Amino acid sequence: MRAPNPQTSFAIDHNGSIAVVFALGFAVVAAFAGLAIDYGNASHYKTALQSIADRAVMAAAASPLPNVADRVAIARTTLQTALTLELPKTAEGAVVSAELSGGGIHVRITAHVRGYVSPVIGIDAMDVSVDATATSQHVGRALDIAMCIDATGSMQFLINGVISRALGFYGNLNSELVGRGLPEFDLIRVRPIFFRDFDGNVRYNAADGWLVDKFPLGWQVRPASVPTNNGDDVPLRAATGFFKLPFEETLFADFVQPEVESGGGDYTESGLECLNEAMNSPWLKVGDPITAVSGDVAASSVMSVVAIWSDENAHEPSHAFSLDNPNYPADTVMPRDYAGLAAKWSDPAVIPQANKLLVHFYPNGLPQSGIAPTDPTSGWAPILAWDKYMRGGALDDGVTHMIEKIADAVATMPVSSTPVLTN
Repeated sequence: MRAPNPQTSFAIDHNGSIAVVFALGFAVVAAFAGLAIDYGNASHYKTALQSIADRAVMAAAASPLPNVADRVAIARTTLQTALTLELPKTAEGAVVSAELSGGGIHVRITAHVRGYVSPVIGIDAMDVSVDATATSQHVGRALDIAMCIDATGSMQFLINGVISRALGFYGNLNSELVGRGLPEFDLIRVRPIFFRDFDGNVRYNAADGWLVDKFPLGWQVRPASVPTNNGDDVPLRAATGFFKLPFEETLFADFVQPEVESGGGDYTESGLECLNEAMNSPWLKVGDPITAVSGDVAASSVMSVVAIWSDENAHEPSHAFSLDNPNYPADTVMPRDYAGLAAKWSDPAVIPQANKLLVHFYPNGLPQSGIAPTDPTSGWAPILAWDKYMRGGALDDGVTHMIEKIADAVATMPVSSTPVLTN
């Protein structure tokens, strides 16, 4: 018998071939299985990162802080805190960004997730990125401004300046707010009140240079020491309510444009009476229905502002000659002392307290505090200590920088908003 050839026998022997194929196939299957596990792990991380990113933008969009930069900072802080607590290993190598994008707060997280099997085949880590964007819907923001404007002699420049800027108030103020990263107002309401003096009735007679009675047969008070009356025929002219801007700009213009300076003469005016009338305004409250540019909505936040322009001191509330005027407001309307005026300013039934402001424009050195209450220059002094009182600057500031001054105050106003996730 011939002995078998070993080489031929090996070539035709199939024993164990399945084991070899299985071993080779198992390695491939195991690699794919490992990659699937790694990709599944990366997908799990991506879901967790997306949740963190969503929470960060929602927290930023819901923040009451008015400035966009502050809300972006909240997004970054929320991201870093959540990553550190929930995904500490990922947090070490994560790249986090938060910014304003398209009117909303945008967040991106990029992380390198290390796998279990993928490093064996040369894939050290998988890059995972998530994005989230949320916007703040500031629907129903309203601003009420009652304007007390000194309309006595030599004040025509003030009357004209305040009126011209108030006519474009809605668009100009909202543009200023947007430029500062602040939300716009859906509705701005303005109530103009022009004040002079309840003290008497006079006009300036250019013929002989003397102050003479405008209504010589009407009400007069002429103390022996005063040769002429020192009051005005229209001591207070107020709109019955607020004009809604931008919807009632024509009505507003019709009311304010005919105003012409007149009166004065004794320097001290009925400014406190104007302040009182301003406080008595029909202020909006949160929840009240309003007609906004976007449609009829409920007021979600309201700012209530009294702005005063005065170039002289004010009579005290109990000024005797003013009280003699038969047209002077009753004591149920106009308090007879400073305590009564201050109580109205602090009464939520009179004016909303959350976002109120009293801004006063007057020449340097006018209201003097710490002086005798009987001093004629002390008329404005007590209100300087009122809550939310702010000097806006001189009269020129109140004319040329009125928009900026109001925007400064709005910047301190908390933002009431509804956050909406848009990604």
